[in-house]
Amino acid sequence: MTLLRACTAEATEALPCLYDMPGIKEWASECLVGCQRSSVRREAAKGLLNLSVATPHAGFTLVREEGGGVLHPHCWLLELLLPLACEVVPPCDTCAELFMMLGNLFQQTKRLCVVFAEASTEGVTWEGLMQRAFGGLLDGCADVLLRRLRERPVLEERGKTWEDLVLQGTLTTLCFIFTLRPELKLVYIREEHRLISFLFNDCLFESPTLDTHAPNGPPKCKTPGSRKQCFKVLSELANNCPRAYAALLREMECLHAKRELRPLHLYQPSLLDRAPCGFVGLRNLGATCYMNSLLQQLYHVPEFRAQILKVPVQEENKAEDVMYQVQALFVYLQESEKQFYETRDLCLAYKGYDGQPVNTSQQMDVDEYFNMLFEKLETCVKGTEQERVLQECFGGKVVNQIICKDLV
Repeated sequence: MTLLRACTAEATEALPCLYDMPGIKEWASECLVGCQRSSVRREAAKGLLNLSVATPHAGFTLVREEGGGVLHPHCWLLELLLPLACEVVPPCDTCAELFMMLGNLFQQTKRLCVVFAEASTEGVTWEGLMQRAFGGLLDGCADVLLRRLRERPVLEERGKTWEDLVLQGTLTTLCFIFTLRPELKLVYIREEHRLISFLFNDCLFESPTLDTHAPNGPPKCKTPGSRKQCFKVLSELANNCPRAYAALLREMECLHAKRELRPLHLYQPSLLDRAPCGFVGLRNLGATCYMNSLLQQLYHVPEFRAQILKVPVQEENKAEDVMYQVQALFVYLQESEKQFYETRDLCLAYKGYDGQPVNTSQQMDVDEYFNMLFEKLETCVKGTEQERVLQECFGGKVVNQIICKDLV
């Protein structure tokens, strides 16, 4: 790469030979994506980027025209690498350098257009030059990237450290494209595209259903890196675009209408997410630590949990059904993405000997609570296939044996 840069610096007229070299796209793909050694990928990206940064502006053009001068390496690199980014197939852990290089090129694009527009004798604006030089390329790549983003499978898993670099790179590239081509915002927020709704729901806040529940279920963006980039795309779409801003507000209103209002001075949703270890807690409602500790221990008996979740619930008023509330608690501990589950519904359904629900502000003997809970559960499983679940999981036999001390 150092030799290539030296040759083109000494003889800029050699650049068209590089542009038209057979197999140049395959070479770039192999160096920036196909190579498994990160040091080689970094050097290739650095060398190609220096080819653009170190090239002077005089004698070059940003637009391919007959007899219009040599195309600036910046334009050539965008024409070479943007289609390459559209072709990266996930999962791919060797594409970070490609998307990083594209980001650096995008950051220089506006400045380059401003410099060429100021030096032009035709009185063109940098926006007009941007449209002529990169409009078709950026528009076409935006369409391909968005289509692939919609069609791609969900690869990221909640609680895992692996990050989908192709997803992050795609979102980052789209953000830069919308920054350079704000005209595209109005195109993709139309009813037929519904880009705001797709990014907000499918990529960020869609909840798994019974059919889609899996480690790789929705949403598409689960790791901090991909979610951050998706939020950046939404922010850029709403920037200086009232229609996109209004569409984003509607999505936010619908989302918050489904959730409880939190009277917290500092509301930080990330603190309410499921712990990285994968377990969900039970919130102490005052003095319910005895109940929470017992329920957590029962939940962590796999055979007992599986059988309890299979018990059919016939009670129409499920709010008063202890079995249903225990099942709901087990399901939340198993499937929820929240940090904790509140046992308030179970406390209201569970009635003591006096017919009153659990007093959450009064400590209770855990052994007494354990015996009463098992009595209620045993009543609920009578006549079902799970009738012997308590005996099979926790039952035993007491044997009394008398042994004479004297040898017979």
